[in-house]
Amino acid sequence: MIYRPDKIKFSNGYKIYGIHAIVFDKQTRSGQLFKIKEEYALNTQIAVGFVTLIFLTGCVGAVPDLGINNGKLAPCPKTPNCVNSQAVGEKQYIQPIRYTGSQEDARVRLLQILDSQRRAKILVAQENYIRAEFTSALFRFVDDVEFYFPKEKSGESVIHIRSASRIGYSDLGANRKRIERIRSEFLK
Repeated sequence: MIYRPDKIKFSNGYKIYGIHAIVFDKQTRSGQLFKIKEEYALNTQIAVGFVTLIFLTGCVGAVPDLGINNGKLAPCPKTPNCVNSQAVGEKQYIQPIRYTGSQEDARVRLLQILDSQRRAKILVAQENYIRAEFTSALFRFVDDVEFYFPKEKSGESVIHIRSASRIGYSDLGANRKRIERIRSEFLK
């Protein structure tokens, strides 16, 4: 039962007026007025307000300091909701995307893939760096995804990757799955 200031009628004979309820007996056609506990009404209002606040704020979190620093993407935090192709730890490490052809062709291909992804927004598209945000459908959690195209070394062409949730502890593998899905599309 949700508290509402207007009249609500239930099939069991209860009618609610504000924080009062009338129990109506259909056989005797009489009713008795009862006061609903105000704490229940207040607790319900607080719960509804809290859930609404979560949906309105979108669980966005603060934008972290991202980008390339000395040829490296930002390191992952100590939480398991991040993957990085330049990470040292085994749990957060993910293979970079290897490609053949020119860097510009790879960059254009990656931008096309990102543009086709649901709930993705490309924020930065530079010559050697791309940054995008992915937003979850239900709770509107935001994940930051970065791609870095370093200068070729010894004929190896790679795209370094970092994908991390802004808030929370675990992402149940969502960032790793997303990068593997992008990699699969890229290599088609």
